[in-house]
Amino acid sequence: MKNRLEYRILVKGERIEAGFALSIPKVLYDTRRDDPVVYGNTSAMFRFYYLNGESGLRYPVTVGLGTIGVESPIDVSRSGGGFVISLYLDIVQLLRTAGIKLSSRINAGLDVSPFFPIKHKSRLLIGVRLGIVP
Repeated sequence: MKNRLEYRILVKGERIEAGFALSIPKVLYDTRRDDPVVYGNTSAMFRFYYLNGESGLRYPVTVGLGTIGVESPIDVSRSGGGFVISLYLDIVQLLRTAGIKLSSRINAGLDVSPFFPIKHKSRLLIGVRLGIVP
């Protein structure tokens, strides 16, 4: 038996779905390279997905709130952890909408995130993510 926690809200015939996602981020560009942050190896996000009303598939662009630059999803230590607002283009979901059958539990794509680290200056990050949706 699978336990799955989902919240769905009906908005003008289309639906918005919220969910939790764990991922491995890799920062490609940091707007404040002069103020280095040690990026960890995990990220936890609460994401909002917009669903296609006809097919029920998620659109490949999502918005998320969560953590990045941490060693575990709940680590917000002085070494560089912080909070992000994420705009994410899921390449795997884009392939799914094109008709290619892939697992619904994985995602990979490009991420643009305003980052608010602890004990460092805020910045904009551009990176890639590989993740799972539990």
